[in-house]
Amino acid sequence: MIFSETELKLIYTNLIGYVGLNPNIDYKGEKAIGAVLDKIERLVPEIKRHESYEKLKLVEDDGLEL
Repeated sequence: MIFSETELKLIYTNLIGYVGLNPNIDYKGEKAIGAVLDKIERLVPEIKRHESYEKLKLVEDDGLEL
């Protein structure tokens, strides 16, 4: 694997922040980033599990995307 799981989590979190904070991102750019996020979610299933736990209030929402 080119990136470690920790590095993929860091990339994922920062891409989420980039899209959320960048008012100038266009649809095409947002779609491309979404495709990368989907790939990372498949490589690191813990990300989706953590989001599910946050929704169920089993863990606190730490503001970060794992």
